[in-house]
Amino acid sequence: MNPSEVTPAASVVNTTTPAPAPTVLPKANQAMEHVLPTRNQPALLGYYYAIFGLLPVIGIFLAPAAIAYGIIGLDRGNRLPRNIGYGHALFATVAGIIGAIINYGIAVAVGMLLLWSYMGATWPFPPNQQPYEAPIEHLDHRLQRLEQMANPQRNPGRDAL
Repeated sequence: MNPSEVTPAASVVNTTTPAPAPTVLPKANQAMEHVLPTRNQPALLGYYYAIFGLLPVIGIFLAPAAIAYGIIGLDRGNRLPRNIGYGHALFATVAGIIGAIINYGIAVAVGMLLLWSYMGATWPFPPNQQPYEAPIEHLDHRLQRLEQMANPQRNPGRDAL
């Protein structure tokens, strides 16, 4: 073998681009990352949606979103080092389920209340002015007049004469 054909070992290794250094956060940022998980944004969004999803009317829309973002945040929290945002995502999922149960329960209760009050005809009319009472009384009066016309002998005014 010719010594000019042999390449030294240093020339085989590519030294032009160094390997990227692992990203290590300072201790202060690591603690803050558990308080506000900025690298797990679905967990953070789900957390806030779950808190506001417990409010009565807006919770109908936010509680399902909190559940969805919470599940996505749980998956992403398992992939990140030190499970960043896993607690926020778990809270979002559980509170979203509770908020959905409460909000949809209230919606069903209000719907049933309105349905039953409509069936009982107490809403939106006052109890003494029901829209269906006048026609029934009018029909009863007409029915009595027709019976009197059909059976004139039962009329007390004619029997007295």
